[in-house]
Amino acid sequence: MNHNSKYEERALLDLSAEGDGEAFAKLFRSYAPLLEANIRRMIWDKYGASEVLQETFIKLWVHRNKLRDVVAARAYFNRVALNECLDYLGKLAKQNKLRLSAHFSDIIVSGPEEVFAYKETEKIIQDAIDNLPQQRKKIYYLSRNGGLNSYEIAKELNLNPDYVRQAISASRKYIKDCLFRNGKSLVSLLFILTCCVINEC
Repeated sequence: MNHNSKYEERALLDLSAEGDGEAFAKLFRSYAPLLEANIRRMIWDKYGASEVLQETFIKLWVHRNKLRDVVAARAYFNRVALNECLDYLGKLAKQNKLRLSAHFSDIIVSGPEEVFAYKETEKIIQDAIDNLPQQRKKIYYLSRNGGLNSYEIAKELNLNPDYVRQAISASRKYIKDCLFRNGKSLVSLLFILTCCVINEC
């Protein structure tokens, strides 16, 4: 971006922070294609991606006073979009988990003891994810549910790929340890990790 473009963007951010709808519309036209492309990397459904894009700009407008302090618009807009993606995937995960639980109870599980064991194992995993540090939770979620590899996650979060790989490995080990400490077998672990969508939000 050249100096003139930077000055123009700074002006648009400041005007948008003051409630100038035309300036904000220019920011939208400038950044919407880029954000949409990034969102589609996480939200494969076209309708869902469109919803997330809309929510991203709604969030930016509602909290437009923060635009005065934005130094790098692209990085800031991407961060807001990423958080909206995680919120969307979290809601989707809850819906999928409820549907899967009903399916599991009706078709796979033959009795109340198996239902209880499944729900208990699921809760151990969810509690383990909830106890991960925030950065590690975000990395694990992008890897597990977002389908991103370590290089893509590193680029998305501006991190070292080696750190991302270590964080994913440490998160998986922590979840396994939590299961084993609670007497859950490897079979239960593999079933839950491969068949269940786990919500980290």
